[in-house]
Amino acid sequence: MILLIVAAGIWIKGEYAKVGGKSEEVRVGRAMLAQLEADRERVLDWARRIELPKPEAGVQQIAEWLLARATELEEKTAERDRLAREHRLLKNIPTSKVFRDLAVLNLEIAILTPFVEQGTTLLSALTAARGAEAQGSACEKQLAATSAEIAANRAERERVEREHPVLARLPGSRHYAQAFALDRRHDRSLKPAQAAADKCVVQQRATVESQRRRAAGISVALRADRVDSSFDNIRRKIDEGVASRERELDDSFFHKLKTDVERALRDAVPTALAILVAVIALPVLIRALLYFVFAPLAARLAPIRIVAAADGRLGAQPELAAPEASRRSVSGVSLEVVLEPGSVLHVHPDFIQSSAVAARKRTRWLLDARYPFTSLASGLYALTTVEAQGGEPIVISSTKDPLAEVALLNIDAGSAVVLQPRSLAGVIESGAAPMHVTSHWRLGSLHAWLTLQFRYLVFHGPCSLIVKGCRGIRIEPARASRSVNQAATLGFSANLEYSNTRCDTFLAYWRGDQDLFNDRFSGPGYYIYEEAPAANRRTGMTGRGLEGIVDGVLKAFGV
Repeated sequence: MILLIVAAGIWIKGEYAKVGGKSEEVRVGRAMLAQLEADRERVLDWARRIELPKPEAGVQQIAEWLLARATELEEKTAERDRLAREHRLLKNIPTSKVFRDLAVLNLEIAILTPFVEQGTTLLSALTAARGAEAQGSACEKQLAATSAEIAANRAERERVEREHPVLARLPGSRHYAQAFALDRRHDRSLKPAQAAADKCVVQQRATVESQRRRAAGISVALRADRVDSSFDNIRRKIDEGVASRERELDDSFFHKLKTDVERALRDAVPTALAILVAVIALPVLIRALLYFVFAPLAARLAPIRIVAAADGRLGAQPELAAPEASRRSVSGVSLEVVLEPGSVLHVHPDFIQSSAVAARKRTRWLLDARYPFTSLASGLYALTTVEAQGGEPIVISSTKDPLAEVALLNIDAGSAVVLQPRSLAGVIESGAAPMHVTSHWRLGSLHAWLTLQFRYLVFHGPCSLIVKGCRGIRIEPARASRSVNQAATLGFSANLEYSNTRCDTFLAYWRGDQDLFNDRFSGPGYYIYEEAPAANRRTGMTGRGLEGIVDGVLKAFGV
């Protein structure tokens, strides 16, 4: 199964990658089509600036122009060869950018090549004409020198004949030999040399004229239709490539799925952003409205009194007879309980640390049979009942929660305490006066609706309650008015005036560090709270009323 899942994942990943690659090719191809017109104008503008120099520009200027064009041609050819070498696959894919770049480079090379070729021909013709001119000048100089020698030879021959008219014609004479030598030099040397020089002059002049006519006839005409035709071919191949990829994508299930998902996400983004802004902003506005408007109004409402006729006195172990500064914390990690004759202890099994072996023990299924739901929901079922035996102490301590502490609260006759059963670890009652619990509903009180607690359970004396709390339990007199965090409240004297007051700061409420309301107590009595509310009872940023359906129901019933 694992191999099938891995193989399927690899296949799906590969298909998705193929779809992404083809989609990218289509995107690039369409972008290339949009860029083709700009490329065409750029190539035409570049080609129009390549103008073949006129022959009158001179060999030097033409040579410099030709060197620049040849260098440009060499660079473009090298770039084309590099792209073709490095992208052997992409160069044949019309939808790739490499294909377009190579096509444009080939067109530029095709445009530039005739300019370089004709420039080379022009430079060659002008160079040949210049060489022929130089050679003709040399021949003309040679012809002039030979003609001068012929004239000097003829003058010397005429002088000999004029001075010695008879001897110059008499064979065997010295003057005849001199005249004969001059005639021979004229016929055999000077005359042929003159003819050769004259021929050279004529030939070089003809060569110069021919090369100049050749240079004048060299030109390169830029054909815009060739550029247009080339770009039409590029456009057609790209269109074919894009159409081919689009057909492949249309036949792909993954592409259809991806397109549908992207369209759905694109359509949902504005709504999602609006919801996100509302989710972020609306709670802040609601909390601000609750804190600055409704909470001050709620604090002015009339308080609740559960049992107005009850006595507000409360006893503890050790007794509340110690100085006030030292009697606020009444709990400890463990508690020793010595039962009086006729008294019984009902305690949760997790809180029996040690007891006398001889003590009689039995199971009590519910703390109070009249409130089975409350007993079950608060964990006060299957309790261990221990009867008094010879004054032996029973050590009460949590065996599972290292932060829990326990305290013994003595409720005298006539006194009553409102207490949440979740905070009870056990109860001590006398056989002569069993524990008495009453239930009080306050559906008509706005304070009850604000805290979502509609029922209050009251424990009447005489009895003793073993109360558990996280990191300690404190008891404080209410006096004129005191407030405490709702999450920490365990109970209070039933005769106290109980109401809600706004928490200390808005930032602490907005961050969820505190509830919107604190419990406020006033009157002659005491309120009980744990020093650190357990983490599983922290209310978070939304307030205690939204801890969850189960917690909300338990809280509504005062559990």
